[in-house]
Amino acid sequence: MSAAIIDRDAWLAAIGEAVVPDDPNALTSRELGEMLGLERTATQRRIKELLQAKKIEVVSKRVTGSSGAAARVPAYRLIPKVKGKR
Repeated sequence: MSAAIIDRDAWLAAIGEAVVPDDPNALTSRELGEMLGLERTATQRRIKELLQAKKIEVVSKRVTGSSGAAARVPAYRLIPKVKGKR
């Protein structure tokens, strides 16, 4: 059985389409917990509930750690309500 050969440009295009740009306005779980005054476990529970209700979506955000190194971490943003829908 011969495998179909996909060229480099097709691979690069597919990778480019799959990458979601970082959202600097999204909140990490730590930031969300601090904003809401919740402990880590309660924050994770709220995030899970909001994801299941499709009120938030997972994106990524670049943050700088205590060592000064930048890292891409999961973050959350509200899904905007569509006008006319309840």
